[in-house]
Formats: sequence, structure tokens, C-alpha cells
Amino acid sequence: MKNQKGLVAIGIIFILTSLSLWQFTIGFDDSQEPIPSKIPTFYNVGSTVFSDDYLYLRNKDDLGVKEYILAETQFTNKWINRNYKTLREVENDLAIAVNTEILSCIDVQTEITAYWESDGYITWASNGRYYRQAVAYNDCDCYSVGPKQLLIDINQFLQNSDYSGLGVFEVLDDHILAFSIDLVGSELFDLYIYNYASGSTVFGPIVSTYYSARWHFGDLYYNVVSSKWGVPLEIYRFNLQSFSIEKVYEELDPALTTELVETNDREYLFIKSAGQITSEYQMIQQNSSGITLKTIFPRNSGVYYDLEHNSGYFYCKSNKDNGNFSISSFPVNDFTKQVDIYNDKKLFIERMEMLQSYVVLWVRKDYLRSLEIINLNTKLLDSLVFGSGPYTINPGLYTDIDSRIYRNFQLNCILYSNSSFLQTERLLSLNLDNKKVKVIMDSHASLDYSLYVEQQLVVADTPIPLSIVYKKGTKNNYEGRPLFINAYGAYGGFQDPTFSTEIFPLLNRGYVWAICHPRGDGDGGRNWYANGKFENKKNTFLDVQQCIDYLVSIKITSPDCVSLKGRSAGGLVAGNAFISNYFTTQFETVVANVPFIDPIYDMLDASVPWTSYEWTEWGSPTNPSILNAMLEYSPYHNMKEQSFPALYVSCGIEDSRVPFFEPLKFVAKVRNNKKDSRKPIIIKIEKEGHFMNERGIIEYLSFVIANSKCLG
Repeated sequence: MKNQKGLVAIGIIFILTSLSLWQFTIGFDDSQEPIPSKIPTFYNVGSTVFSDDYLYLRNKDDLGVKEYILAETQFTNKWINRNYKTLREVENDLAIAVNTEILSCIDVQTEITAYWESDGYITWASNGRYYRQAVAYNDCDCYSVGPKQLLIDINQFLQNSDYSGLGVFEVLDDHILAFSIDLVGSELFDLYIYNYASGSTVFGPIVSTYYSARWHFGDLYYNVVSSKWGVPLEIYRFNLQSFSIEKVYEELDPALTTELVETNDREYLFIKSAGQITSEYQMIQQNSSGITLKTIFPRNSGVYYDLEHNSGYFYCKSNKDNGNFSISSFPVNDFTKQVDIYNDKKLFIERMEMLQSYVVLWVRKDYLRSLEIINLNTKLLDSLVFGSGPYTINPGLYTDIDSRIYRNFQLNCILYSNSSFLQTERLLSLNLDNKKVKVIMDSHASLDYSLYVEQQLVVADTPIPLSIVYKKGTKNNYEGRPLFINAYGAYGGFQDPTFSTEIFPLLNRGYVWAICHPRGDGDGGRNWYANGKFENKKNTFLDVQQCIDYLVSIKITSPDCVSLKGRSAGGLVAGNAFISNYFTTQFETVVANVPFIDPIYDMLDASVPWTSYEWTEWGSPTNPSILNAMLEYSPYHNMKEQSFPALYVSCGIEDSRVPFFEPLKFVAKVRNNKKDSRKPIIIKIEKEGHFMNERGIIEYLSFVIANSKCLG
């Protein structure tokens, strides 16, 4: 969900006191929930006046709000303490040993969390330490030509913090690198210039940076979050010789963001301004007289493109003439002479990569990720499919297809990883000349894989892809299993099945673990995504219900044994499931992690960080058609007095994507509308940001187990 740090409503009338905001006493027993008071806040959407009884909870510095947050925390901790045995059992179930074997030429004996080939080195990370080793290649097989070298130990910068997130990591030469770190979960990073030869900080921190930085002609370019808009709109240059900093560019449209993009051959550096449906590239031209910017194709609303370079030609991935994207090329000095390279309207192109002799396209085919490989010398095309699923493949060890990915331009091989529900992650090297695959990193879990089944299904009619995994039972013991289904359904994203020990506490208790891939996700291409947004958003929820109905119809589960989880933008799925809006299933438990739950107020004010950016996903409620749709699918506005399933909610005080008070006010409203006091409602309020730690995983899994009546 959107990167948002605060809210200022339009036409708001706000009434707040610091008196007691709930009706209970500190030291309450388990039956005494913290019931917050109703303090109306009024705001306008056009000529319509809305009232929100719990919007006051956004004021986290108010004493009364602090006391309410404390009360919710105490109530949740009482539930945790009462279910301590289940939590310990789940914690033990998560402790599945995964043994990793490194088959590369590098000198490493411990588990690695990052690995890439670039500039004559292999770089890797292990236990917070980054190393690199000089290598050479015989075809795609590497061999060491130098000793292992420690670049940096990130642990020394953690300051005993409970949270840490790495933003950028960019090596300049044989002694200088740049890295950034976030210690609170706000996704505002402190950027440092570091001398790894001497083990000392050269410069920093540079504050409020974001996820993008590149070295160019010895200077570091990086993006910065605007203090006015709260989004990364500014590009700066740090001069390593003079230690001076200058602003290079500021994007004036808060519906876009900025980042640095470098071609894989290191020839060109661009400033990319992009929203969710529109992009623009400006070439950075740097010489002794200064910096100039040259626009490649001026921005055109709805046209999104990316660029690569090879031998005097730019290669362009664009949706201008094909909503699923096509590839063209044109001379660097003449943008008008475009020639089509690849244009298959049946396949959705996620990413384009450039090597010296190949263009590699990461595409969606039959809902699964595969590769299309174009040989630039022979012009021949090869298609590589990796199975019938469920599985996922990723570039290297990157789980985000849009990440900054390091590649060796000169090699005719690429690193990729594959995994599935039951296949632990493997890192492989694909030789693009002969299509041979070599294992670089292999891993094995301490599991008897023969006890489990994973399947890729397609729900008829629509059709909707559905990934499931479960533990085998006796011959007559497949029917009526409890189901735990996950769904997201936004941004054209992908929720691919990957190996995680998170699934096994439920699988080993008889659950079916499922991922529904509804409209709003990107599995079926651009039209599939478009049919789950704006006025069509309800299709997301209808698709998830169809996934559940299908599993009931084939007797995988029973209709009264279903639990559901939605995270972030998937909070709309979780919220509507919880209040039985669009859903006919009577859920046992709903898990809503950092849920986006109130689209009307959230999308109201353009001055709020990320709101303008998000309008291309949700629309603006000032549009009557969008407002009517939101009024139908907003869980917050459709809640009424009723019986609810058990509910586990999480939020983060430092969350910059879904502000903490949005899940908090949802729980507050639930407490004042619930009829059935037997079903627990708890909210875990973390001090960090948007991403869940292992403790949170243990707690939500334990909550699901503790509230199931369907376990054998």
C-alpha cells in the first residue's frame, strides 16, 4: 500500500479531548476489551459530509490516544500470555533446518543472503557482512583470481536497534562504496560513503534518502524524499573530491517518483520519473562544464517505458502499442528510427535485461513466470518454461522483479533462483548459448517432502489461478480440511509460491495453504490487472470467494473451516471477508496485516504523501463514480453491528505505507459493533514499520490455530 506518513483531511472539523477514551479499567480481565469512545470527526467529499468516530486516533501524541494504544497492547499481551504453549509449539515448528551448499568458486562456508556477479567480482552477503572476490570465467564457469575481501560489516551500524533495513549498496572502486540503512522502519534511509580499505566512514549520514543510488564518473547520484510531499522527488549528486552536494533535479508532479537507472553496460545513467502507469527517462550528461539532462521520450499519461543500451542502440520496453509491453530498438542519436524486436500480445513482459549478446525478457505465460531470450547476433528467439507450477523464478536472489539488479554485461549467462512451496531456494546459472544450467547454491530442508503435495489449479469460468499445498492424509482423509487462504489483488503484483517455513505449522496440523491470484494482481497480464481496480475493484473480492468455493466444491475443505489473510493492500480483501461484504463464507479467522482499510479518507487529500501517486491505482473519491465504488467496497464504511469471526490485526507506528491509525481505527470500530463476544479481536501494535518480523509470524499463526474448531 501507499507510502504515507500523515493525513490532513479536506474541510475537517476535529474534536478531541485528552479524557479517557475507552470504557474499562487498567488491569481488566480477558473479557474486558478496550472499547474506545466515539468522538466524531467530519469531513467533506464534494457535497457529501462524512463522519468518522475514530479518526482522532491518528493523533499518536495525545495522552488519551497513547493510553488507548497501551490498553490494546495490554489486551493483546494477555491473549499471547494465555496462549503461550501454542506460541512455543509454533515457534518450534518454524525451526526447520535448511542446509545450504555453495557450489560457486568463491570462498564461503556460511549461508548467504545476497549474491551477484559484476565488474570482475562476485559479491555476497552473509550474516550482515558483505564480501567480494575477484574471479575470471571459462565460458560461464568462474574461477578465483584473488582472495576473499570483507567490504563492510553492516552490524556495526545497527546501534542495538530491533529493526534494520538496507536501502542501497553501491561499490565505486577498490576502496569506496556507498550504502544506506533504516533503523526504525520508516523507509527513510541514512546514506553513508564508506572506505572499506581503511574500515572508516568517509561522509554521512545523508538523511531522508530512498532506495536508489548510482556512481557515475566518480560522483554519487541518489534520490531523496521530499520534505513537502513525503515521496522521493529529488535527485542529488555527491562529489567525492570536494564533499559537496548539489541538487540535480526535482520532480514537480507528486503523482510520480524519481530514481536512478543505469544501463547494464554502464554507458548511460538516467533519471527515471515514474508513476504506476507513466514514466519518463532523462539522460544525465556530465562534463567539465556541468550537468545537463536530455529527455528520451517526453512523458505521456498512460505510456510506461524502460530503457537499456547495447552497441549504440537503445532498447525500449513500452506499453504504447501493446498493453502487455513490446520491445523496440533505435539509434542513440535518432529516437525516431524505432524497429520492433519483440511484440507478443499474449505474454506480459515484466522485465527486460541486456547482456552483450542477448536480450532477456521475464514474462508471464499461463500465469507463471518464464523467459524469452533474444539472440542479438542470430535474431533467434528461445522460450524457456520452468514447469507447470506452482513455482517461482527470480533474477538472482532478488525477490522483487523491479529491484536494482547487478549483472555482468560481458557474460552470456545469467543467475536466477527458483523455488516453490516445497522446493527450497536454489541459485542457478543459465548459459544462454547452450541453455545448460549449473547449480550455484543448493539448499535442503529437514523435511520428508513425500508427505506433502503442491498443485497449481485454475478456477473455471473466469479463470483464476490458485496455488495450494497440503500434507497428505489417509485415503479417506482429504475432505473437510481447514483452509488458510492468502490474497492480495492490487498494483498488478505477483504473490508467487516460494519456500517458507511459515506454512508448516499449519500444514502439519492438517491445513491446506492456498494463494488465490485474483484480478488486480498481474498474473493474467495488463487487462487482468485492470479488471480489478477503480470501479472494477469488486472483482478482486468476487474472485477470492470463487477460489474458496472451488476448493469446497472439490472437497479440499469445508465452508465453515476457512481462514483468510490479507496484507497491506490485501487488507481490503481481509476487511471485506471479515464483515461479509462480497463474501458468503463464514470465516473462522481473518488475519489483516498492516491493512489498507479505508480508501475514501485515505485517497482524499492530494497534499498527503503518496496520495496523488495512488490515484492511478484506486482513483480519487472526488470522482463520483470512484466514490460510489469505494462506498461499496470500503470495509470501514460497510461495517455494521454484527457477529464477526476472530480477527488478528497488525500495524506499525513507523509505517510509511499504511499509517498506524488506519488498522487501529478499524479495530476500534469493530469493538463497538461486534455482537459475539466469544470471538477474540486483537491488534499487535509494533513500533517499527510495514514489514513483519518473525515474532509477528509466530503470533498470527498461533492465533489461527487457537481459534480453529476444525482441527482433528
